[in-house]
Amino acid sequence: MTAVPPPHARPPQQRVWVGNPDDPAKPRDALSPAEHACCGCCYPEHVECVDAALGALLAAAALVICTHRDTGLLCASCGLRVLGLADRVRNSSRFCMDERTTWELSLSALIDHELLTEDERSVLLLIYDGLDDVGYDDGRVETTLELLLMLKRPDETAVQRVVDAFYSRAAAAAPAVNQPLTPVQPRTSTSSPPRKAYQRGELAIAEREGWPKPQRHMLERRVRAAAVAAWSEADFVRGVVADGLAVFPG
Repeated sequence: MTAVPPPHARPPQQRVWVGNPDDPAKPRDALSPAEHACCGCCYPEHVECVDAALGALLAAAALVICTHRDTGLLCASCGLRVLGLADRVRNSSRFCMDERTTWELSLSALIDHELLTEDERSVLLLIYDGLDDVGYDDGRVETTLELLLMLKRPDETAVQRVVDAFYSRAAAAAPAVNQPLTPVQPRTSTSSPPRKAYQRGELAIAEREGWPKPQRHMLERRVRAAAVAAWSEADFVRGVVADGLAVFPG
């Protein structure tokens, strides 16, 4: 008899498509990385809540991450990796800056992580400035950037570093932030619910192990610190794992 794996151990049901969206081979329920990164409240067919440069980076990475595909459909394991990156760029247009400033900031992050050159940035900004002659944004800048990034073959680590840099720089430069989440506040003496009193056994274990506080206090502090610093649920999970804690889906 074959054991049935628990739900959290099964492959993801959502599949990722990186080919031509009009290809008849595309499964009906498959999403592009940008569609997954969308908050779900944007206008149909327009992913407006994802920073344009980060969206291009996500698309370029999705094309090179999966080497097992012979169609536009990513395999389940690689698709899960791409979905994790998409979760990190969701709502990345929440920073209240004019579009030109946002482009300059995003492109600078790509340059600092060697995914773009100064000359390439100049070309992209020239294209952006020329959109006034077109009268509307025809997506030319994003398409050109995606082609440039595909030549650099960005991996997951590079994408994560650029996203980290983008969030910190945008938060520092933006006069305001449209934060879709309710920020987690540090615990204070008036926080509710109040922390349960320590048990004698907890204090004895902490003293024996040389811990400054009982283990649950230190665990709470680390988890809360990751939540306070996070820009999204995906950021929170990544922060907790980076701090050496194990996270299991409920």
